[in-house]
Amino acid sequence: MKFKTILLLVAMGVFMFCSITWAEPRVLEILQEADTWIIQDTSRILSYIDSCNQVTDDALKGSRHWQSTYDDLSFLLGVDLATDAKLDNTGRYYFLMRITGQTQALFYIDSPMEFPHQLTPNNWADMGINIGYYYPHPSGKYVLVATHQYGNENFDIYKFDRDGEFIPLLVDPAIQYRGLVFKNEDEFFIISNDRKTQTLVKYTISTGKIDTMYTESG
Repeated sequence: MKFKTILLLVAMGVFMFCSITWAEPRVLEILQEADTWIIQDTSRILSYIDSCNQVTDDALKGSRHWQSTYDDLSFLLGVDLATDAKLDNTGRYYFLMRITGQTQALFYIDSPMEFPHQLTPNNWADMGINIGYYYPHPSGKYVLVATHQYGNENFDIYKFDRDGEFIPLLVDPAIQYRGLVFKNEDEFFIISNDRKTQTLVKYTISTGKIDTMYTESG
């Protein structure tokens, strides 16, 4: 019985070997034919895709909107931070935004989906000036921006008009100004700290007058 089984297995192996040997040339022939049309069809498909891409590319770059759209997208794709949003009573929306590798600047929009407008100057980054915080006046007529230079955190106060014109109000490298609160359109309270004394003062924008309200050590 074992002998018959072994003989049967040997016969099957010989048959399969002979079948494979006989079929191998035909299989190779089929594969070679397949390689030819697969390569040809793939080349045609890739060529068609390239031609479509070229037509699309030419159509886009030929549009009168191409350059402005490209510039806008390049700008927006470079943004890596948008933060600290504030709103005034006119509906103007302010926020800090940073382009990759740069310091953040103050931007605003006046309507939804509008392209952002930069309020603070570009050369502040070159001067090592960074924005610490800012407060739009509720009337929307101006914004007070606190800055510090080279990370010293001694915040100075600048006033930006609605059209972007700005003037320094409180600038002293030895004093930190913080805790700003508006009293009215022309006056605001703020804490002045020279690392020895903390002073609550009232500042009048129209005259530049500083009135001391309260002082304590610290």
